[in-house]
Amino acid sequence: MTLLNKIKFYITLCVVLVSTITNGQVNDSFSFKEFIVIVKKYHPIVKQANLIITESEAKLLQARGGFDPNFGVDVLEKKWDNLTYYNRFNATFEIPTWYGISFHGDFNTNMGSYLNPEDVVPDAGLYGLGVSVSLAKDLIINKRLATLKQAKLYKSQAEAENQLMVNEILYQASISYFNWLKAYQEYQLYVDFLKVASIRFEGIKQRFILGDCSAIDTIEAGIAMNNRKLSVEKAKLNLKNMQYLMSNFVWIENIPVEIKDFVYPIQDIAKDVDEVLQISSLNTDLTMHPKLVSLNMKYRSLQVEKKNNINDLLPSINLKYNMLTNASDFANPFLNNYKAGLSINYPFLVRKERAKLKLTQTKIQGIGYEKLAATWTLENKINMARNKIESYVIQINQAVQLNVGYKQLLKAEERKLEIGESSVFMVVSRENQWIQSRLKQIELEYLMYGSKGELFNIFGAIIN
Repeated sequence: MTLLNKIKFYITLCVVLVSTITNGQVNDSFSFKEFIVIVKKYHPIVKQANLIITESEAKLLQARGGFDPNFGVDVLEKKWDNLTYYNRFNATFEIPTWYGISFHGDFNTNMGSYLNPEDVVPDAGLYGLGVSVSLAKDLIINKRLATLKQAKLYKSQAEAENQLMVNEILYQASISYFNWLKAYQEYQLYVDFLKVASIRFEGIKQRFILGDCSAIDTIEAGIAMNNRKLSVEKAKLNLKNMQYLMSNFVWIENIPVEIKDFVYPIQDIAKDVDEVLQISSLNTDLTMHPKLVSLNMKYRSLQVEKKNNINDLLPSINLKYNMLTNASDFANPFLNNYKAGLSINYPFLVRKERAKLKLTQTKIQGIGYEKLAATWTLENKINMARNKIESYVIQINQAVQLNVGYKQLLKAEERKLEIGESSVFMVVSRENQWIQSRLKQIELEYLMYGSKGELFNIFGAIIN
């Protein structure tokens, strides 16, 4: 990496991970929108997907090269014992066209003591200008034209496949962010309740010293605190692993970036998810789905191949005509001086050509069936994803109401404990119910975000 790229990398990294120091601790938020922008711009797989388009453009350029004008020069001389047997010079050019017609011209000067009589030309040279026409096979379509048409279709197919590859990596990146967010929320939840359990344990211990509660309450409070510590450690391990999975998608200038412990996700991402994944504006016209577009390009390419296979069944009839003149008579009409030829060729049984046509027709049928199946599968997947999103929204609302109820029960139990009408066991039980309810809400939100990512993935959309 050059010095300039290194400077650019560190500047970009500082912009993405702008750290603020508060009370001696480094904190930095990393939003879902920022994350997806970085993945789309820098991830190696996204860059690799873009190479598909570059490859298709190169193939299209190669196919167009089949219609490039050709120019050639052929010089041949033989001398022996100070005698020039022959000295031949031949310059030719050819201009091919899309169809079975090509224009060509040539210039010949031949001299020597042992020339073939048909190679004898005027001293000033002989000019020729003519045309070649395929009267049957290769007249309407030929291998070069078929290759060009298929290359154009391949470019459109490559763009669709590029979209699918980029969409897949963005979907996987989104899921990794949702996993990271879920792990962070669970970790923070357990940390908060560990603080509560520690405060409660110290309070119960002091009350036991004062004789205001029994030893069993102290043991109960201690067990609850240790359980919270165990939960925090498990959640911390899971969070660390999710950070590593997130780091798989964070690259800047071909350098992987590790998500550090001081970086945390934005927790309220509902609006960002809908905006970034374009949930409300996903194209419902499945005919424009990149998967179906790719299949359609394959179908059209096979149709071109089929036409070329039918063309191969025709006899090869080629007519060539060259008008001839020399330098001294160049301005005069030269229809009376010419070279002409006709060639006819046809394989008697054309079994190879018929087999190729049959194979192509079979492939066309297969693509047709694949398109039907893919369309129906996509429709069902879209309906399933939307149903899940609608259901998770309802379940999250219900989970929020349950959280409120469990919190009220916990507060009531804590007040009863303060006046001696309850026990630490009951308070911890109520607290566990509230924790489980909160965890369920976090899980449901994660599932809803994942379903939105799935819907985005099914549509094969690309983030603008």
